[in-house]
Amino acid sequence: MSKTSTIITGAVIAVVLTAGVSAYVKAENNNTLANRQEIIQEAVDEGIIDQKSANKLSEYTRAKRNQMTKERIQEKINNALENGTITQEEAQQIIDWHNSKPEAMKKIGGRKMNRENRMNNHTTCPYEETEQN
Repeated sequence: MSKTSTIITGAVIAVVLTAGVSAYVKAENNNTLANRQEIIQEAVDEGIIDQKSANKLSEYTRAKRNQMTKERIQEKINNALENGTITQEEAQQIIDWHNSKPEAMKKIGGRKMNRENRMNNHTTCPYEETEQN
């Protein structure tokens, strides 16, 4: 097999593996939240916890997930500031934008839209795509 054929074969294998892993991760991420809610509901149905406790647990996990998301965003911002990718002003714009997202986005799946964008390697915000169309 020639060197060119080997390189092309390797590239094709890499693309196929990347696509497969991306599809798997996307499926896992889409199922994670639903699975948590189903597990909590099963615990209620089986009498392990009452509905009030299930509601508290759901609210706690939602708040914890939000806190972890904010920490992850802040860490990315700090790294971008340290290596000169963004300025302090740009960092503040990101923080302001993140904090100003309307609550109504939750009603139409704002988190899901954002996750789908990340999984598809889009770098633009889903709201920007809507405004351009």
